Amino acid sequence: MVERFQDDGSWIGDFSDEVLVVCPRCSGMATLTAVKDKDGRTAEHRRVCTSCGSTHTFGQVADYSLWLVTECKGNTLMALNERHLDYMESYVKAELREGNRDGSAVYRNKTVASRLPAWIKSAKNRDDVLKCIKRLRERIG
Repeated sequence: MVERFQDDGSWIGDFSDEVLVVCPRCSGMATLTAVKDKDGRTAEHRRVCTSCGSTHTFGQVADYSLWLVTECKGNTLMALNERHLDYMESYVKAELREGNRDGSAVYRNKTVASRLPAWIKSAKNRDDVLKCIKRLRERIG
């Protein structure tokens, strides 16, 4: 059976509700989440470290390094969280990749799948990219 991927129109913001970052205190994995107000808008952000337990709440997003980053085929592969990894993995595994049929051409070019670099999309790199995704998944624990 042929693995299929259908672009569902997801954009990078769909994965940003919870971002795995490097804790500035202990260099362990921390989770950065957006805290919504009663109207559903982001009111503040909260960082919680799963290693040392430190927490910090702030208004504007601070400059944090992503936790899920690795070198792959001479390039940098990064993901925001496990859901983002799952999405990329399903894209890379697929032998048949179908684009997003909804919206204008401008919108279709802003989906996560449409914006992936050519080296990730290349079938010749499939096995290497999947190994790198597995390595990132192991960082989550």
